[in-house]
Amino acid sequence: MNEEKLSRREISIKEKLFDITKVHHDRFLEENKISESVFNDPLQLKMWHHKFDLHSVPPIDPAPIRPQPVKTASFHRSESVKDFIDRTKLDTKVIDKRAQSPVADDSSLAKMSSKTGLSIETLRLIK
Repeated sequence: MNEEKLSRREISIKEKLFDITKVHHDRFLEENKISESVFNDPLQLKMWHHKFDLHSVPPIDPAPIRPQPVKTASFHRSESVKDFIDRTKLDTKVIDKRAQSPVADDSSLAKMSSKTGLSIETLRLIK
């Protein structure tokens, strides 16, 4: 979600909260027989009636969150080393031979690592 969309959502939520509070404020003014002409628009005045307790506004019931649709195309299964080798068509005989040798030459593994993008430790584990 980009910054602009988040900003619009924040403004929308604040406006909705203000509207809910304004309903309770209007009810307070009506119950106490206070002239609404002075406090008709608290946003314009930048104040509520001094006797109106903002904490008297009841909590808002949370709405259920809609589940996000699952995008199967965006999920990528982790590729195994075997899948990587099959996909890149590497010479597995060379990898197998060097990986199975008890002490593989680090310089040859380093060369193979730079060609394949696999770590030396991974190349040692491939069988």
